[in-house]
Amino acid sequence: MAFAEDSLLVYAGSASQPAAEEVGRLFEKEYGVRVNYIFGGSGYVLSQMIISRQGDVYFPGSSDYMELAKSKGVVFPET
Repeated sequence: MAFAEDSLLVYAGSASQPAAEEVGRLFEKEYGVRVNYIFGGSGYVLSQMIISRQGDVYFPGSSDYMELAKSKGVVFPET
């Protein structure tokens, strides 16, 4: 999945969808950068991130998935 360079790709857990979309709308309005989303269970979106090796933001429903993402090298360890 390829998006324009002036866009962000957000992977997020389903439970955070309303909040993520609201923040995304505000971000788009403020910075003129399109925000694209992939929502689903934390494990599902992590697997999609690992397969595609694309994405800008990962917002899982559990810190366990963030640790797993770090161990897989798909997020910066300092996040």
